[in-house]
Order: sequence, then C-alpha cells, then structure tokens
Amino acid sequence: MMNREGLIETIKNFHDEIYRENYSHLIGLKEDLNETKIYSKYQYLFTKENIKFLKDLVAKSTALEKRKNNYLIGYVIGNFVGQKLSKISDEAAAFEAKAFVEFKGNKIPYRGLTKIMNNEDNKENRDLLYEAQKPIKLKLLDYNIKYLKQELKLLNDLGYKSYIELNSAIKEVDYFKLRDELKAFLVETDEKFTVLIHEAMKSINVNTDDARNYDWGYYARHKEFDGAFPKENVISTLKKTLLGIGFNLDIQKNIELDIEEREKKVPRAFMMPIKVPDEIKLVIKPNGGYEDYNAILHEAGHAEHYAHVNPDLDYEFKHFGDHSVTEIFSFLFDNLMQDPNWLKIHTRMNNQEIEKFVKENYLQDLFMFRRYIAKLIYELKLFSDDLRKLDSNFNPAKGYYKNFGECYSDILSKATKVKYPKSSYLIDLDGGFYVADYLRAWIGERQLRHKLKQDYGTEWFKNKKAGEFLKKLYSLGNSKHINELMQESGFKGLDTIYIFRDFKDFLDKA
Repeated sequence: MMNREGLIETIKNFHDEIYRENYSHLIGLKEDLNETKIYSKYQYLFTKENIKFLKDLVAKSTALEKRKNNYLIGYVIGNFVGQKLSKISDEAAAFEAKAFVEFKGNKIPYRGLTKIMNNEDNKENRDLLYEAQKPIKLKLLDYNIKYLKQELKLLNDLGYKSYIELNSAIKEVDYFKLRDELKAFLVETDEKFTVLIHEAMKSINVNTDDARNYDWGYYARHKEFDGAFPKENVISTLKKTLLGIGFNLDIQKNIELDIEEREKKVPRAFMMPIKVPDEIKLVIKPNGGYEDYNAILHEAGHAEHYAHVNPDLDYEFKHFGDHSVTEIFSFLFDNLMQDPNWLKIHTRMNNQEIEKFVKENYLQDLFMFRRYIAKLIYELKLFSDDLRKLDSNFNPAKGYYKNFGECYSDILSKATKVKYPKSSYLIDLDGGFYVADYLRAWIGERQLRHKLKQDYGTEWFKNKKAGEFLKKLYSLGNSKHINELMQESGFKGLDTIYIFRDFKDFLDKA
C-alpha cells in the first residue's frame, strides 16, 4: 500500500501514459489500443488495499479535503475496474476500429458510418445502412454486457451497494431528485415538442410513426446551411470567436490543434487534457457544415477551461472531479450558434436564414435535453434493477418490461418521439452517470449565459471583460461543486428556472 503523496505522484505518470496511448489511437496514429500493457506496468497502483486506504481517508476528512479525496478515490476505483477489464476494452476498441460495413459495393468503416447516414438523403438507404451495421452493434453489445456485468461485481466486492451510491457520493449529487425535477419538464413540454418533431420529420418526408433516431440525425445535420459553414473556415471562425473575449489560440502554446485528415481518426471532435494546464489537445476531423462549427466550439470551451486552470491547484482539482463544471463552459461556446448576433458576424446568412437556423438549432438543443433526461430516467432504472413499466408521464405503471433493451427503447422513444433500437441499451451508456453531468451543465450554462448577457451585453462574446470573468471561473478547475460555481457567478445555486423558461419561450414562439 502507498501513502497519499506517493499515490498522487504515481498516478501522474500513469495518467500521462494512458492518455497519450488513447490520444494516439483516437487521432488514427495507432489502430490498436494497448491499455492492457500500461495497466500491467502500474498494477500495484489500482488495488483493493489502496482503495481501502482512501476510503478510510474519506471517512476521516472534512469539507474540501473530503471532496479532494472523493475525486481521488473515484479515479482510483475507475482505473481499478479499467485495469481488471482492460482486455475487454482493448478488444472492443480494436474490433470497432477495424469493423466495416459493406454497402452497394463499398466498404465503409464503422466509425464513419454515422457521418454517411447523416448525409444520406434517401430514407430507404438510411434504413439499409442501419440494418447492415446490426452485426457490428450486436458484437459491441456483447462486449458491453460482459464489461458491465464484471464492473458491477468488482464494485460490489469493494463494498459498494450500488453504482448509484458510489457516484452520488463522489459527485455530491442526488440523482433521483434531479430526475424528478427534470421529469416534470418532459411532461409539461411534451405536446408542443411533439408537434415540432412531426413538422421536422415531415420536412424530410418521414412519417413520425416510422421515424428512427438516425432519421433525426439526418434532419439535425442541417445540410441546407452547409454554405454558411464552409469546412475551410472552421478554424479561422473559432480563432476569431475566441479572440473576441481575449483568448488568442495562436499564442496559447498550451493548446495544440490537430485538424489533420486520417482514415482511422475518430470522426467526432474531442479535447484531451494530457497535463493541466500545460498540454491540452484539441482535435477535429473537419467535414464541412454546421456540425463542425458546433463541435469545435464545444471542445474549445473545454480546452480554454483547462488551459486557464490555476497551476497551483491540487492535482485532483486539475484532472479529476465532477465533469458538469467543464461541460458548462463547452455548452456556453457551442450555444453561440443559437445567438443571432454571433451568426450575423461569423456567417454569411441573411436575417431570414438566421431566424430559421436558430429555430432548428434550438429544436436540436431541446431534443438533446429531453433525450438526456430520458437517459437519466433509464439509467437509474438500469442500476436499480427496476423493470417496472413507465406510463406516458414517466411514472411507474402496471406490468414489467421484458428486459432493459425494451426499457431503454420505450423511455428514449417516448421522450424524443423517434424510435431508438433496443440493442443500444448499453452502447448508449456513458460511465459515471455522465448523463447527469451533462444535464446539470445544461442548467448551469443557461444561468451563466444570463449572467454574461446581463453584465457584458447581448454581444458578450465580443467583450474582453467577459473573458476575464470566465478566466476567474476557469482558474478554479474542479475545486468548486457546480452549485458553488453558480454561487461564484452570483446565483444562489444551480437553478432550473432559466433553462425551463428559455425552452418554454422557444416552444411558445415556434
């Protein structure tokens, strides 16, 4: 067993190696992901003995020290599980990277399939593409089932009664309270949202009764606006936006941009904090269109947050913690694409086009917010082993779902009005209740956006004083709980009134 200081120093080395390994894999420089080798090198680090030592520390510590120790134990437990199950995750990652679909004489890499489907105008072809990938998804589901089953057993062996209990303690969240507050929003907005989804599907010649999640992906691609978001301007637009609030990417040497085209590079943009705040990777594989701009702004929000963290903070508050804090800042940036003022400056759209784009972007945001509320409802049922059916108000009803695939599909489909496949019930699952991190960030972002507009004007993104305000929040890293971050911003705490009001205003005007 190691002492706390030795544990931290060794974790720094492990973190550096594992992140660099994942980075090389995700940007397409390495086909195989070899986490097993790295975990083997550090097998003495993530042990039951060290976890027991940290649990004892948590029990004895108070306030800030307790939070720091909880973040540390969350990281150690996560990697204890990762170490034990690295063979499964390595095999799954290698399989996914090499998998391809044969369609009309072409071989399409599985990781590039979503992009193809989102750009496929023909509904029948989208259906055929989905059917063609089913064997791959079922194989990935097998890996997910095997991983989750063993993960829950490992956590139980460590003395945790449930997955919910563990994450609730580490992140200081009452997940059931959050669910109930947000569930009410689903019910209140359901009727007007249903009308908008029907109109959206009709606009792409899809009957709502036959609409699938990938049809929504096609609609949300917003291809008609591609001319306003050219591939070659995505980085210059990002740089101009950041410069408006005083962040100059050209001289921020701690943020490294990767925009290279590589066949095996993951199609989604991402940010990786290798060493906070000194080495932050910002990655995108530009395709052209609104999604490029949305994704790079989102990931840049993360990057600027980590790049401005106070270097003197404890390591735990720089690298670990509750992800809802950094997600606030990423949402703040990508939601600039809902702002007509930003669009007038950074695109060539006229006022009529901007009005239409903002409406569709808001609908996409509302769709995703409802989807994530549904995911929270579902995940709490999954980790409570609760197969009781839910009625149209998402309350317990008579009868039981046959399995969690049926449970997942029913809940997600009710909330979004498009059908989700049963086979995604574990594939569509982010570890550590990240779903709740996103939801709380959605709520907090609306509060922060209100604050910025109130104090720095409707065009706050052109005000360097707004940038200075953000830098102060960034510098805190993850030392503050999201409620405390909202208090630092002038609120009593996290408050749903701002996001509920914003979406309801949108629905009333749509």
